[in-house]
Amino acid sequence: MHLTLHNGQSQEICIVIPTLNEEKTIYETIITFPRQLFDKSTHVLVIDGNSTDETVRLAKRAGAQVILQKTRGKGIAIKEGMEAVMSEIYVFIDGDGTYLPTEVDLVVKPILEDKADMVIGSRFKGEIEKDAMTWINRIGNKIFNFMVRRSIGAKITDMLSGYRAIRGKCLDELVLLSRNFEIETEITLESYMNAQRIMEVPITYKKRTGTRSKLRPFRDGIKIFRSIIFFIMNSRPLFFFSIIASTFFLLGLYPAIYVLVEKITLGEIYHIPSVILSSLLFTSGALVLIFGLVAELVVTNRRRIEYGLKKMMRKGYIE
Repeated sequence: MHLTLHNGQSQEICIVIPTLNEEKTIYETIITFPRQLFDKSTHVLVIDGNSTDETVRLAKRAGAQVILQKTRGKGIAIKEGMEAVMSEIYVFIDGDGTYLPTEVDLVVKPILEDKADMVIGSRFKGEIEKDAMTWINRIGNKIFNFMVRRSIGAKITDMLSGYRAIRGKCLDELVLLSRNFEIETEITLESYMNAQRIMEVPITYKKRTGTRSKLRPFRDGIKIFRSIIFFIMNSRPLFFFSIIASTFFLLGLYPAIYVLVEKITLGEIYHIPSVILSSLLFTSGALVLIFGLVAELVVTNRRRIEYGLKKMMRKGYIE
């Protein structure tokens, strides 16, 4: 699969750069990318969120193809870039100068060697320049990555990285709904759900030198957290609901033990509200567990249907 552009030219690696007021760094970022990588031609595609500075002019001057977004949002920019071109390999990178274009070979090479379907540039495996990442962003990253590792077993250290490469046909399989900064989380989790091979390579993360970051830690952190929770519910519902059910059971233990001790020591139960509370908590836990079992059954059947459809598509029975 090759990249098809509006001008009819054919390329093989498409470098997609979402931008919004990045005039201080975009030109240098674009011209630093090699025009050929491992004997494959590259093409830089800038998806601009209607910048009010010189970003668009400088991007065109640097030789990039520029597409203006219909609405703002990093997730929308990436999806519009996917829709605008067809490429063998997509490379996504921010235009703020925090990632090094000279390291593009690190994220592309494993795909070309057929060792991975998606390669994530991990900042935590590589080098993070001093003051490049705030303490709250660092903590948030650690928490989100820990949640994913514990819930689905994915050995990922930096799923929020904005520097990654993915095989074009694999990207087409993903269902991406995010509009903003949670897009990296969604791409990573969707790839994992589709059983794609994910690899991480160490990269360098530099301090931002252009405009201030558009990422809002609390607002965007909530969106990322929601994306992770929805993914766990959709992929491992029994695991998710078991955690909630266990919480109800644990909370119900205290009033249950209290009235049990009261019955044993005093021969009679005086705190009837404790009996009612423990009963409600245990019943709630049982109901939640049943919901989890039903949801697990639904997800399992859906996976079987999806597997059957993909198998029929591979054999050419359906298109």
